[in-house]
Amino acid sequence: MILKPISAKPDLKRDTVHLSFDIGPSPVEMHMRGAIAWPEGGIPGIALVAGFDIKTEHIWIFDDYLFITFEPLFIKNRNKEVGLQLFLRDIWVKYGCNTLFYAAQPEIHQLYSRQVYRDEILRPIGISFIKAPYTDDKIADDNIKARVALKTIHWSAQSDLEQQRADENSRGRHALRTLVAGFEYLPWHDWTKEEKIKEYYL
Repeated sequence: MILKPISAKPDLKRDTVHLSFDIGPSPVEMHMRGAIAWPEGGIPGIALVAGFDIKTEHIWIFDDYLFITFEPLFIKNRNKEVGLQLFLRDIWVKYGCNTLFYAAQPEIHQLYSRQVYRDEILRPIGISFIKAPYTDDKIADDNIKARVALKTIHWSAQSDLEQQRADENSRGRHALRTLVAGFEYLPWHDWTKEEKIKEYYL
């Protein structure tokens, strides 16, 4: 079971968010990032939001979201709205997250990211995307397997991600690779504790 935070307080100087929970130690300071696998070939995309616990270095995937379109659509038989815009708005409100990793062909990323940047609702949030530095699926999978074995990555057993992760070609597996690669190769650093530059005199 993955607990969901009841409040989020961003610390802009440290690039972290203090998440408070109903159970357990609270607040917990986390470096928040999302990951996105855009829709391709008629297959829905999936977006993740996760926190990197700066003390334990565990990755906690709090939520995932399947989507086909950016703009919200009302699904009558499910009596709900779906669309990436809603997810991006919610992860800022609930988790203080406005930055997502991606790994996609430039034309695909531009097609969807342009809609995000032009959206009036999301513009004040300042959503940004960072390209995850990985090019080899096998290496990315090895990183995931290592974290699973060490129990340093966590997600809900009832999630869409869990249903897709075994399929090497699924969008969920791609989003998970992207997320872990982003955290591994673009790690959080506490810039507030940098040593002052020493002056040397000749």
